[in-house]
Amino acid sequence: MAKPILEGDNWMITQQTASYLIKKMTTAVQTQGTPPTDETDAQLKSFLNERDGNKRFDIFNNDSDIRACFRWRAAALPKTHEAYNARVVERRRFNDILIQLHKLSHAHSQSIMVSSFFTSLSSSRDLPSATKDIIFDLYRLFAFTAILADGYDFLRCGAASVQDLDELPTRIQDLLSRIRPHAVKLVDAWMIPDYLLDSALGRSDGHVYEDLFNRAHRLNPLNDVVFNIDYNDDEIVKGSGKRTPLSPKL
Repeated sequence: MAKPILEGDNWMITQQTASYLIKKMTTAVQTQGTPPTDETDAQLKSFLNERDGNKRFDIFNNDSDIRACFRWRAAALPKTHEAYNARVVERRRFNDILIQLHKLSHAHSQSIMVSSFFTSLSSSRDLPSATKDIIFDLYRLFAFTAILADGYDFLRCGAASVQDLDELPTRIQDLLSRIRPHAVKLVDAWMIPDYLLDSALGRSDGHVYEDLFNRAHRLNPLNDVVFNIDYNDDEIVKGSGKRTPLSPKL
């Protein structure tokens, strides 16, 4: 979904990202066989060197393979390489492949997020082992949910098998069961104060329903205006427009 930004919406950013990635694939194709110059170049050249092989990823038993699975999907045929063929080889107009470019940008963004998540957890030496296990479950939950949502892309490029996709819902439910007992502590670890959170559901004192009532009935300024329910009447607001005040605020 596009969101408002300074330039208008984030479709423009996805197009800029995709344009950069197509240029990187062009360079990778032209310099294949030479050492990579950065992580993206290494990712694309790895795909070009191994795309004809029978690549398999054990996403349920190997956390590193989850990262590799996302990298493969981002570089593989449905994404960067296909966009490269459409734009550079076939010379199709940029506007004709905008949806494809949006998906390309999305795939690479997810790949970066999964890779950064895994690298940070793997390199961390400060987290207690019990905490690290729970956060690794969050890593798996994010990855598995993303794979399930875009299952066709992962299946098409060989990053996931039909058996993997069939097993994902069960794996996700298992992860939710393990994470659920720690959910409150994980959220509270951010130490977001009430005034900044500004949420009835997230109140530190637990007065959820009292605060919901206060927001809906006392803090909402429209509740202080008496509107005319007769749509045939020219008068929209009745009388002075003020209703009888409610009881004092909580």
